[in-house]
This record gives sequence, structure tokens and C-alpha cells, in this order.
Amino acid sequence: MATSPAAVPSVDRLGLLLALIMILFFATAPNLARLAFDDGIGVLSFQVVRFVVAVSTMTVVALILRWPIRPMFSHWRGVGALAMVTIVGSFGYMTSVRYIPVGLATLIFFCFPILVAVLAHLSGHERVSGRRALGLAVAFGGLVIIFGVSWEQADPRGMGLALMAGMAVAVGYLVSRRMSQYLPSTSLSLGAIWGAGIFYITLGLIVGDHQWPASRVGWGGVVGAAIAYVIALTALYATIARLGSVRSAAISNLEPLITIIIAFLLLGERLTLSQMLGGSLIIGALFFSRSRSAD
Repeated sequence: MATSPAAVPSVDRLGLLLALIMILFFATAPNLARLAFDDGIGVLSFQVVRFVVAVSTMTVVALILRWPIRPMFSHWRGVGALAMVTIVGSFGYMTSVRYIPVGLATLIFFCFPILVAVLAHLSGHERVSGRRALGLAVAFGGLVIIFGVSWEQADPRGMGLALMAGMAVAVGYLVSRRMSQYLPSTSLSLGAIWGAGIFYITLGLIVGDHQWPASRVGWGGVVGAAIAYVIALTALYATIARLGSVRSAAISNLEPLITIIIAFLLLGERLTLSQMLGGSLIIGALFFSRSRSAD
């Protein structure tokens, strides 16, 4: 039977715009983090500065724009869960680029869209069609082509951190989707960053003995990474609320391509023909996985 016009899903233009903002700023953050690490900042010191900037920025913006704050405390379990995955995910991904190249860290981290689809399907949150599952698999194949598989710089510490971060983010997508029924994306991002900020700032005060950047380049990298993360996280939660966790995760496959382009422009990393081919494969897979029927 032919699909009726009513069954064709409409395009959520605002949701797609939010997704593009999310992708752009998430792709920028690890490249800026690499500048900070190359300039000598320590792992914990990076997180402390990053979340001091993030918490301060979010709090000032929340007060100026009068974001709803009190409802967060009524849903403290969900907000706390988002804070936990933020702690694990941000530490794992941002720190992994200290031990392995940005490209390899991104490839490992971006197992999360597939994990989101599997978890959402098994938990009954969202049904994943065969078409979308195939699209995710092909998109991941595009990532492999973009980054290749080179074990010469495959430090187990960096690989483990990137994988841990990907798993945490996958859980965060599902928690965020559920919590978006009760809280706006601004409250979710504010609560997550406050929770992670309290953890890292407290840990930084206890441990002490920090290593700071040697120059303004490093300071600019960590501050820029913090601001990029604030914008990206807020856009992420808004995207998930509008598009769903599986579709948002699928669109996130574009992020590594943007990360590579920014690494080329900012860090001077090479942009090869295979990377462009892999990027084309990802884009094609995303168009393919957008089913025209209400599956």
C-alpha cells in the first residue's frame, strides 16, 4: 500500500538547526582542548578550569534570561544522572586526546550512536527500523574510512578513556530524552554542568598541585573548550527533546567530519582524500536512514 501524505514525517527545521549548532561546537571543543594539553595543562587542571568557566557562564546566563532553576531540585535523580554521565563523558573524551590523536579518539568515541540505537530499541524508548540501523552501520563505516585504523599511536589509556566516554554519552542520550518530558533543555544542561562542576572543582581543591598552561594559547584553548561545551550541551538536550535520542545520535555522526575539518584549519592536521570519501559516505548514510514512511 502506498504511504499516505499524512504518514510522511515533517521536517523539524528548528531541531535540525539545533543539531547543527550542537555538532559545530562539540567538534570545536576537542581541538581547543588539544591546544591546552599541548601547552602543558594537566588533566585535572583542565577539567577544573573548564568547569569553573562553564559553571560561571551558565549561571550568569541563567540569571539574566531567568531560566527555571527550582524545578531541577524536584527532579534531582534525573539531573544527577545527567551530571554523572557528564563527568564521565567529558573527562574521558577530553582527556583521551592527551594520549592519542584527535582522530582516533573521535573514532572510538563515536561508537555511541550505535549504542544509543541498541539501548533505545531494547528498552522500548524508540523503535529502530532496519533502514535506520543499516544507515548507522554505514555511517560508522564512513568514520573508519575517515580516520583509518592505525595502532602506532594507539595508547590503551586514550582508547579506554574514549570508549568509556562513548558509553556514558549513550546512556546520557536516553536519560535526557526521558527528562525532557519534565524539564526544558536549559535546565537540563544547567543541572548537568553544575553537578559536574561541583565534582571537578572539589576534586581540584582536594588534590591541588596543578599544572597550568604555559601561554595564552593554552588558556585560550581551555576557556574556548569550556564555552563551546556549554553551547553544545544545551543545544544537544534541545535537539534530543525535538528529534528523539536515536535520530539525534544519528545526526551526530557528522560531528567527526567537522572535527577533522577544524583540526585541519586549527591544528594543521592533514585532510586526505579518504577522509573526504568517508565524510561523503556518512552524509549519504544519514539521508538513506531518514525513512519516508512512519516505520
